[in-house]
Amino acid sequence: AAPRLAMVGTIGHALEGGTVQVWGIGCDPSANPSAPPDQRLPYRPPPETRLALHATRGPLSERLLSGGTRPWGGGVYGDPVWLLPRHYRPRLRKRWRLGVVLHLTELAEQSPEARAAAHLPRYAVPPSLAGEVRLIGTLCPPTTAGLQAKLEEILACERIVSTSLHGLVLAEAYGIPCLYFAFEPPAEGPALLDLDPAGRTDARVLDFDGAFGLRRRWVYGQERGAPTDWEALIEAVDRRWEPLRLDEERLLSAWPLALRPLEPAAGGTVWQHPLIRDLPLRHRIGRLQALDRRGWPLPLPAGGVEGSA
Repeated sequence: AAPRLAMVGTIGHALEGGTVQVWGIGCDPSANPSAPPDQRLPYRPPPETRLALHATRGPLSERLLSGGTRPWGGGVYGDPVWLLPRHYRPRLRKRWRLGVVLHLTELAEQSPEARAAAHLPRYAVPPSLAGEVRLIGTLCPPTTAGLQAKLEEILACERIVSTSLHGLVLAEAYGIPCLYFAFEPPAEGPALLDLDPAGRTDARVLDFDGAFGLRRRWVYGQERGAPTDWEALIEAVDRRWEPLRLDEERLLSAWPLALRPLEPAAGGTVWQHPLIRDLPLRHRIGRLQALDRRGWPLPLPAGGVEGSA
C-alpha cells in the first residue's frame, strides 16, 4: 500500500491496511457507525494495519486507535482545523447576531442551501429575526472557493451555536462566542454537561474537549420538537462561553513530515495558492481504496480521482 497520512475528521474507524500516519483525526467508538444502533460493533484496530499515532483529535480517539494501550490524557491532541487562523484571518463585517450550524443529518436535503428538516421545529426562525439568526449548513460546493465562502459565512456571525463538531471547532479557533446546541442535555436551556467517557456524551464533543482537559462543558439544551427561544439562547452564549486555549506548537511539533507552511502571494490569501486552489475535492472512496491496494499508479490521473461528492 502507498504511504498515507490521515488528518481532520472522524475517520479513524475507516482506516485499514498498511501503515497510516495519524495526525489530528478522530475515531468513532463504533466500527460501523452508519449501521443501525443495534447492529453496530465496537471499534477495534483492524489486523494488518499499523497506525502511527503522532497526534489525535483527543484522548478518546487515542485510546480507540491504540487499542486501549495508551493512557487517557497522555498524548498530543488537537484538531488541525484549529490552526486555520494562522493561515487565514480576514476582517469581515459581522452580518448576523447568531449563526446556527446544523449537522448534515438535520438538513431537509443534501444541498448547500441550509434548510432544516421539517420535523425539527427547534430551527424555526420567526420573520422578526430573519436578518439576525442565520441557519448554516455544513455542505458547500466541492471547491476551495466553496470552502472559503462557508468559513466566511461562519466568521460573519457574532455568536455560534452548533450541532456540527467543526462548527464548534471553527468558532472556538477564531474566538467566536459559542455553545454546543445539544439534543440530549442535562436540562433545557443552558446546562453543564459532564464529559464522562463512560457516559452518553457525544463522542466527538467528548474527544475534542478532552484535548483541553475539560471535565464539563456549558451547552444549550433544546428538544427537537419544540421552538427555540432565540433571545434566551443568545443571552446564554454571552453569559456561559469561555475561550479555549490549545498548545498549538505541541501539535505542530508532532507533524510527521518536514514542516513548510504555505505562504500566499503578495496581496493574496492562502486560498489562492496553487496547491490549495487546484486541489481535487471530488472522489469515490472505493476507487481510492482500489488504487491503494494496487500501489497507486504514478502520476495520478489528471485532475485527481473524479466521481461523486
